[in-house]
Amino acid sequence: MSRRPWTRRRILVRLGLALGLALGLAVIGAGVYTVRVILPRASGYAAKVGCTAVFVTGRSQEQVAAEELASVGFVRLRYGEAEVRAAVLGLARRRAVYREGVGCTVVRGGEPVAVGTLAAASPVSAPEQPWPDGEAAARAEPEGLDRAVLDAAVEAAFAEPDPEAPRRTRAGPTVPRRAPSRRRPWLF
Repeated sequence: MSRRPWTRRRILVRLGLALGLALGLAVIGAGVYTVRVILPRASGYAAKVGCTAVFVTGRSQEQVAAEELASVGFVRLRYGEAEVRAAVLGLARRRAVYREGVGCTVVRGGEPVAVGTLAAASPVSAPEQPWPDGEAAARAEPEGLDRAVLDAAVEAAFAEPDPEAPRRTRAGPTVPRRAPSRRRPWLF
């Protein structure tokens, strides 16, 4: 019995099968990665944002869904008493819990750490110093500061000039001129 010779057609068929198998495995791998990595992150993000926006800032659930979470509309949120549950297409469920004085925390299984067991911020060693080194009132304005220009810039940043394309600015960065305090590791 003789073997059939390798023809161009047989080579192309086998190459096509190998490429199809590789593509199928890549699609399955991408699906598994999406379900195990991306969907939990999306639902955790939505739960945390929804919790913070509703319970910390006091905004309405409808406003949060329309503005902050419009880009992740496939996430379903359920608001409870001081908690938000989120799920992407019924998968990758996450829960964010609001606690007074602490804010919102994404919780995976069980209950969040009790507030009393959290490490307290170190006491201020020089309370007469201005913040962030102490608790005294804000420092005097820096030399050369034009208050009118600063106020105009802040007003322009938070303004909504076009109602059809709102900016929805909620906060702005502040940059210190010196290194942050080492006594307060939570201060960036």
